[in-house]
Formats: sequence, structure tokens, C-alpha cells
Amino acid sequence: MWYYTSNGQQAGPISQEELAEKLKHELPSDTLVWREGLTQWSAANETEAFKNISSAIPPTLPQSLGANPYIAPSSINTQATITDPYPFPKVKKASFPLLIIATSLALLSTAFFVAYFMANGLSSLQVLEAQASGGLEQTIQAQMDPHASPEERMPEIPELDPMAQLKQIFTPTFFFLLALTSGLFIWSTILGLIYLHRGWKILQPAKASTTPGMAVGFLFIPLFNLYWTFIAYWKWAQDWNKAKQRYQSLQDAPSVNENMFLGMAICQCASLILSIAGLGQIVLYFIGMKSMCDTINYAADQNTSNA
Repeated sequence: MWYYTSNGQQAGPISQEELAEKLKHELPSDTLVWREGLTQWSAANETEAFKNISSAIPPTLPQSLGANPYIAPSSINTQATITDPYPFPKVKKASFPLLIIATSLALLSTAFFVAYFMANGLSSLQVLEAQASGGLEQTIQAQMDPHASPEERMPEIPELDPMAQLKQIFTPTFFFLLALTSGLFIWSTILGLIYLHRGWKILQPAKASTTPGMAVGFLFIPLFNLYWTFIAYWKWAQDWNKAKQRYQSLQDAPSVNENMFLGMAICQCASLILSIAGLGQIVLYFIGMKSMCDTINYAADQNTSNA
């Protein structure tokens, strides 16, 4: 499906065949067009799909030249504000409360699981210690008894059952908590990555630094994902603010704090070494994802209003 501009307003989506007919009879050949997958708006006669179409309407004067057709090309500000509406791709809304619930439940279940495992393990160690000390006490008493036989004076080594101790640790409750924690962690992670994908999707018309698939997929590459975290989150904030400055239609769109996204990426990497950084990363993650969700919802609302 294609979008196009008409009288300074975004129109579409329509099929390629419908747009080709409009270019033949209603629209000039240099009408700006865009579809999902393109990095920016382009003149129709410069795209592969419409470059061979002859239009009955003469080309329009480029707005970037203004009223003076003799303006020097070198003095044109290529970053000037774009008056055409920003062509938001269709995206679903992002529920920040749902992300908060999923992440919080994952963190709480993880903490409870670790506490249960440590308590159960400590209990098993205490049982082993009690068995060992009980056997040693009986041996000492037998050695002090003058009427004890030589066999009774021999040190008694308690028989320990390793499988019994493992069963005390790996109980059905243990496996239930493990499954619950894993499920909640996977749910919250996937939800956050879905929102990250949508965040990059709405940036594709504005010459985004990467694609939604790369933004999410490269986070699964070990070690490289430490670097890619900065691209996926910090670069997203930078690209969005640049798009907001270039398009007049985005002046009322939410702004994002680039430094906060930078801090989130730094804390996420540092949390591998410092536990306190992990706490900071959680706080900044919530704040950053709130900004990203607001931006996604703004884009979804714009699609609804233009429909």
C-alpha cells in the first residue's frame, strides 16, 4: 500500500495501481510518495514503480527553493522543517501498565524463587550437619564407656543418602516456582521487545538508523548485544527527536530524554558487574519504556485520526 501527498496533506493508503492512475490524470509526476520499507518520501518519478508514468499535470515547484528560484543549492538547509505530514506506519498501541505488571511480577517471582532455593538448600545442609554431629556424639560416648566393646568404640560414620537430600531441595514446589519465574520473565522480555520493534517501526519514514528487525534481533547476539543496547535504545531516542525537529506535524508529539536512554543502556551493561547498577537499570527501564509507549500510542492515534 502507498501513501502520497496532495495539497500539502498526507493521503492513502491506496494500491500501486490506484496511485499510478492518479499520477496519470490527477497528480504531478513529482508527487511525494512512500510505502512501508522505504526510508523516506521520494518523488514518484524517481521511484522504480512510477518512474515510467507520464503525468498530464506539470511538476510542482519544490518548496525547499521558496519564492526565489535562483537560490544557491549550497545554501539550502537540508534539515529544514518538513511541512508534509509525517507518514506514520500502522502500529498497535503499547500498554505501559501491562509492561509494568509483567516486569514487576517477573522480578518478584525471581526474588521469591531465589529465597526459596536458598532456604531449602540451607535446611538440607542443617540436616546433614545434624546427622554428622549425631554420629560423632555417639562415637565419643562409646569411647568413654569402659564397658563398651571394641566394635562400639569404632567411629561411626553416618550413612548419607545424596538422592534424599536432592529430593529435599528439588521438590515439586521448586519446579513450580522455576516454571512460573521463567514464564513471567519470558513474557515481560517479549513484551518489551515487541514495544521496541514498534518504536523503530514508526521511525522508518524518517531515515531510521536501523530496522525494527535488526534492533530486536541483534540484542540476542552474546557480547555484541552490550554494544547494540546503545543502538536499540539510545539511538532510537536520538532518531525520534531528530524526526520531531524536522516535521512540523510532530511538534505536539511526545519528546524523549536522550540522556535517560543513554543511562539505561549504561546501567544495563554495568549490571553484569555491579548489582546496584541493576537497580538503576530497572528504574530507568521503566521511565524509558514509558516514553517509548507514549510515542507509539501517539503514532497509533495519528493513524486512527487519518483513517
